[in-house]
Amino acid sequence: MKDMISSLSGVDVQKFIASNEQADVQKLLLKHKEILGVPAVWVAQQIQGRRKAKERLPAWYNMPGIIYPPAINLEQCSSQISAMYKLLLVRGHHAADLTGGFGVDAYYLSQVFSIVDYVEPDEELLKIAKHNHELLGALNISYHHMTAEGFLRESRMAFDLFYADPSRREGSRKVIRLEDSIPDIVSLKSILLKKAHHVLIKSSPLLDLKHAYQELKKVDQFIVLAVENECKELLIGLRNESSEEPTIHAVDLDKQGDPMPFAFTWSQEKRTHPGFSAPLAYLYEPNAAILKAGAFKLVGETFGLKKLAPDTHLYTSNEKVREFPGRLFKVTELVRLDKKLKMKFSGGYVNILRRNHPLSVEEIIRKTGLQEGGERYLICTRGEKTLALIAERLR
Repeated sequence: MKDMISSLSGVDVQKFIASNEQADVQKLLLKHKEILGVPAVWVAQQIQGRRKAKERLPAWYNMPGIIYPPAINLEQCSSQISAMYKLLLVRGHHAADLTGGFGVDAYYLSQVFSIVDYVEPDEELLKIAKHNHELLGALNISYHHMTAEGFLRESRMAFDLFYADPSRREGSRKVIRLEDSIPDIVSLKSILLKKAHHVLIKSSPLLDLKHAYQELKKVDQFIVLAVENECKELLIGLRNESSEEPTIHAVDLDKQGDPMPFAFTWSQEKRTHPGFSAPLAYLYEPNAAILKAGAFKLVGETFGLKKLAPDTHLYTSNEKVREFPGRLFKVTELVRLDKKLKMKFSGGYVNILRRNHPLSVEEIIRKTGLQEGGERYLICTRGEKTLALIAERLR
């Protein structure tokens, strides 16, 4: 691996990788066995990794000499925006990343902890992470070539934080449940909480929060983390002194990483009794983090809004509420779904938003002759009856 890292770090090889960022790697591999004395398959891996890093990891992308691992190791690693957000949640002297991987989270932990232990059983991946950390100036990270279980058995230190992002693959199959991931956090929870004041677990946003709570018990908080209205991670905070009921944080990060948070508990949501109304002047759709977190009633009540129907997670008001954590629409017309509707949109193009409506988007298109696109919205939903609304998106 040292030879691979040193070979790929050469100035000429790095220039080739950067200048061929958009190249067809399959054609490159068919044409070359070696490129500048380096196996073409290594170079192709770097080109693919660089492409993935451009948006997700700009600090890595912009640093000359960064080495990228195989694509499978890049798929699960945190984005730069989400890794930086985690720094708002943790502070202390000594942290350990028990599932080091490509090293993104360990790098950012090193910005707020004096000592960080990076733990990774894959030696090649560890060497890549160490090389990159040194380029990025993170010199307070210690590296441990072992499993999380082995590190926990051998360590005699007390930690402020254990962080883990268990692998959600079993061979080629993706898994969701914590007990099916590697390492198995459920079986390790006792030793984790014995040796660290705070444990932060990253999991799939598909994981059911209540199932995770039943399995782990000592949950202090859940954080459903979305980036630009797309759920990316579920963070689970464990503490020995956790309360009887966890706080759930639904957080949506914008392009700059600024959070739009909404916090609640299950009991608060259960106690809420929303009011209902037909569509008024404005319509609101909660962001993806809130919908995943399950604050279906409380979010409307918090901002003084009415719900369209019990199972329709859209809200309405006559007064504009700019602070609402989600999308905001101005309702302009109530319409019927028929072929005449096409005449109301330039070229027949409209963005179709379907929420709790009996027809699929494809069926709506067939029924109306509309095509998806343009600036305006057709919102198909359900109140006391099925509804179709023309709307303008304000935010």
